[in-house]
Amino acid sequence: MRFLCLVVAAFAMLAVTSETASAHSAFKKALQTKYDYKSVSCNSCHVKGKPKSERNEFGKALHEPLEEMKFDGKGLTEKYEEVKGDKALKDAFEVEMAEAFLKALEAVSKEKSSGGKTWGELLKNAEIEGIKPKE
Repeated sequence: MRFLCLVVAAFAMLAVTSETASAHSAFKKALQTKYDYKSVSCNSCHVKGKPKSERNEFGKALHEPLEEMKFDGKGLTEKYEEVKGDKALKDAFEVEMAEAFLKALEAVSKEKSSGGKTWGELLKNAEIEGIKPKE
């Protein structure tokens, strides 16, 4: 019985993790496509080795405008949770999420990081942790 509980718990964690990763993959793909990067990891916005709720400086800068956006009167995460069970709705919302992300990125790119460069300069030069330029 104990083993069965562990298996069920493991599958539940996997399901929660995969949905969260899917939501963020829309952001990663949008960023990678816009700047033609080789790859973009979670660490470009999140603190490595910490829960995904912990964002680094760049992640905090992006989080603010994204939190202000509403989708049918709901926040981004709330709307994603609503549609994730329906593949067609989820796919359509991921396109909408990517567009919202790019708008937030445009606004943030003009702001200065603590290092003095704008986020736009850091993005252009792939100088943010977790971002790998094409060689």
